[in-house]
Amino acid sequence: MIYFAAFLSIINVLLSIKVMCSDFKSRMIKNEICILIFINNIILGYVKNSFPDNFTYVSFYAILIIIVWSKGYIGGGDAKLLISFLFSIESQYIIFAFCFMGIIGGSQLFIISIKNKFIKGIYFEHGYQVPYGIPISISFCVFSIL
Repeated sequence: MIYFAAFLSIINVLLSIKVMCSDFKSRMIKNEICILIFINNIILGYVKNSFPDNFTYVSFYAILIIIVWSKGYIGGGDAKLLISFLFSIESQYIIFAFCFMGIIGGSQLFIISIKNKFIKGIYFEHGYQVPYGIPISISFCVFSIL
């Protein structure tokens, strides 16, 4: 069973890399990738025995993510990606995953701001969006493996 969990974790890493490349290039996270991550993480949650225990946490955070998305603070792809990863993360690590995502996202925004300072007008003109799928994928993939 541990080998199957390792196999599913490797699939999670590969799908996360695909999300990061897609979000960096086109600022879009495709539904097909989110569905594959969702299915993979539900199976991984069952294998790790974390899914039944944290179903109430996943439901709470899913509702919270949908509210944040409906207010326009995050994009639809980011919301789908967050919810897809929640099923395999044990309940005691969910808050840490969000904090780690915030640290990586803040670092990414800082780097983009510094780059924008030296190369005028590349990043924040015309409604540029920060590719937040990158910090989501990194942090939630790491915590789904734990």
